[in-house]
Amino acid sequence: MSEERYISIAGVVSSIQRVVTKIGKPMLFAKVEDFNNSLEVVVFPDTLMKNQTVWKENNAVLILGRMSLRNGEPKLICESATEL
Repeated sequence: MSEERYISIAGVVSSIQRVVTKIGKPMLFAKVEDFNNSLEVVVFPDTLMKNQTVWKENNAVLILGRMSLRNGEPKLICESATEL
């Protein structure tokens, strides 16, 4: 059985795509960049409700989450986020 690993990343929110789930709740996909890389962060509705104000373009953020591979692309599933 594999153990889920949580990681922290810090970066700047460069773009946000807001979507509505099948049951009508808001969630988003954000691209977060640092000096070297960018990563897509998936923010599900429950997590988004806890920290909505963090998710603005050009905000510096610290994100705790777990990695997921979807369609061969790495994504970070956000568990919590804090504005820096």
